[in-house]
Amino acid sequence: MTTQLEIESKFDAEPGQALPDLVGVGGVVVDVATLEAALRGYRYTPGGRDPWVEGLENPAMADIFLRLAGAAGGLPPKQRQFAYVVAHEAGLRFDPDVTGRAGRTWASFVVQYHALVACEERFPVAIWHPKADRVYGLDILVADEAWTFVGLALRVPGEAGESYAAAKNGRHRSCGLVVRELICDPREHRVGPFWLYPPERLYKAVADAACEQRRRASAVQPDGDAFDAGYALALDTYARGEA
Repeated sequence: MTTQLEIESKFDAEPGQALPDLVGVGGVVVDVATLEAALRGYRYTPGGRDPWVEGLENPAMADIFLRLAGAAGGLPPKQRQFAYVVAHEAGLRFDPDVTGRAGRTWASFVVQYHALVACEERFPVAIWHPKADRVYGLDILVADEAWTFVGLALRVPGEAGESYAAAKNGRHRSCGLVVRELICDPREHRVGPFWLYPPERLYKAVADAACEQRRRASAVQPDGDAFDAGYALALDTYARGEA
């Protein structure tokens, strides 16, 4: 995995500019067992909460996370590495307040990434695309074995999670698909410092949502196929990146 020191020594981009794509082993798909084994060695360090830093516009943190994971052969970046790149691309000092804000986002991304890997292991299509999250509030788009597309919306328990979910629901438009919202239960599946979604719970949510999606499609167009709307969304939102 590329380390913070290697980032600092290899790239000379000015603060506020995107760092070039990191050179690493790309295209390696990890499975759930490999990912969880790695996550047991990760550490999460809480940081500060400066109101000025909290109010700043985010850089594209999901894009940064996925880029770093791709450069590391499919394993998520460590907290400090992720925070360093976020601070650099936002043009901010690498201090505890910036690290704290980026770190909280990083932890949620690790949870979402684990869910993505679990769905990729089971279903023919599982996609996390930051643009779809920003437009539709979809954390993961999944197609089941019958190629019925559905969405998963993941959130954490508690007041902060409910507040964030309400904000997301208010600013995102409907994607026309059944979306299942899942709340992470810390008693279910903890790996290292992370509260993760048990894969079987994800699989059941997708199966239930797919049944509902097919029922809705049949009611609207009895001779149609629930595949059509989801496939169009996958093409328009994900493959072309036009969301």
